[in-house]
Amino acid sequence: MSEVIETTYKCADILSAAGFGQNNTFELITEEQLSNDKLQASYESRLMTALSILLSNKKDESVIDKNLIHRVTEMIDRMINKQVSEVLAHPEFKKLETSWRSVQEVANSVDFKNTQLSIMDVDKDELAEDFENNSVDVSGSDFFKKVYVAEYDQFGGEPYGALIGLYDFDKTQEDIEWLTVMGKIAEASHAPFIAAASPKLFGCETYNDLSEIKDIDGLMAHPRFGRWNAFRKTRAAGYIGLTLPNFMLRAPYDPVNNPVGKGPLNDFKEEVSLLVPDQSCLWGNAAVLFAKNLARSFEITGWCQSICGPTSGGKIEGLPIYNFNERDSNAFVLPVNLLIPDHKEYSLAKAGFIGLVYEKKTSNACFFSAQSLKASEEFEDPNDSENSQLITKLPYTFSVCKIAHYVKCMARDDIGSETDETIMSNKLNTWISKYVTTVPNPNALTTSYYPFKAAMVNVSKSHGMAGWYNCNIEVLPHIKFEGMDVTLKLDTRLA
Repeated sequence: MSEVIETTYKCADILSAAGFGQNNTFELITEEQLSNDKLQASYESRLMTALSILLSNKKDESVIDKNLIHRVTEMIDRMINKQVSEVLAHPEFKKLETSWRSVQEVANSVDFKNTQLSIMDVDKDELAEDFENNSVDVSGSDFFKKVYVAEYDQFGGEPYGALIGLYDFDKTQEDIEWLTVMGKIAEASHAPFIAAASPKLFGCETYNDLSEIKDIDGLMAHPRFGRWNAFRKTRAAGYIGLTLPNFMLRAPYDPVNNPVGKGPLNDFKEEVSLLVPDQSCLWGNAAVLFAKNLARSFEITGWCQSICGPTSGGKIEGLPIYNFNERDSNAFVLPVNLLIPDHKEYSLAKAGFIGLVYEKKTSNACFFSAQSLKASEEFEDPNDSENSQLITKLPYTFSVCKIAHYVKCMARDDIGSETDETIMSNKLNTWISKYVTTVPNPNALTTSYYPFKAAMVNVSKSHGMAGWYNCNIEVLPHIKFEGMDVTLKLDTRLA
């Protein structure tokens, strides 16, 4: 080690001349420290020690080749780049980074003055076990107790407005059963569940393969979708929304376009294969962006209805785009891994999916619809058909759910008081009228704060149950479905 010490100062002079460690004091790592597995030494100290050992083995120490030093440092940088890139590309690490960056994406966009964000660290398989054990009676589910019992059904509780799952789903029997139970819990708690549709649901390996499918309607009518289509006819499906495709959570690290930041790795360049960007880039669940729109709509208006369309709350701006040079020309990876044209977005919406559409030549994307998985039905009466179509739309479902939350709280406050059906009906009508405007042709700002054109509450006694009342609430939103006015209905019981 004495020979190493003698060359330390020579190494320090060379490194300082190269601008390395100008603001740091070099410390040589001793032989005893090198044998310590828990050694914590600076990047500069490790490099200087390595170079000292290298130079101490030269026979003629009077001649130091600076080019050799540069080649060695470049070799070390390449090794570090390769090792860090392998860590970032490992499936388990990517899964962890995806989860935390997804949470960060939502948290950074939420104004916590009137919005709360709760995080539940539970994977899909754990919930599957809980759901399987309580598939007949969901009230025994631990997740039901967390979402419904502990908040919606609890005096002083704060009901969840939406449930966002960082999961994707296929059309397998296991996933259908999973979604069925989740839909029941979401319906009981009045908190729709939003997640993602896996490309495997459509028989594809990647989302990009979905672009080869020309007829979505024909595909969904195939017999292999029989169980899936049967699930879409259930009430629970009306509280489930599946998004697609994925969006870029983080562009690959690059010293110019996406630097790591200050520190030893500020020149780090992540090694990725741009031939398979689906595997190389870090992609996230589009339900995360849907959650951002929900939070933004609620923060501005108090309702989660303005979540669709480029000018009506559906647009997402500033998504990551990865620029790189290929054959001396500038190229880039888009922020979504599937381009959805208008006709396909419409077909996907009819099939019960929420498509994230990229805006060409920008870093923006937009949700043009917010369809639940529930399939609409056709009736002889056109009004019934319109209502059937309306209840498949999540913006209206979110509005009805919010009404249910408020009614639950107001009814609970009157328990034990001298209240009859007339008093309760007047109270609820007075409250809901605050969100109604009769202004003809109101503008977008007015409708965002007053989402209903008309509303009416009827409270009647529940026969055979003293002290219980049936509550029927009808609301007529300003938003029209295919140019026709329709009515929303909510039936609840008050005690």
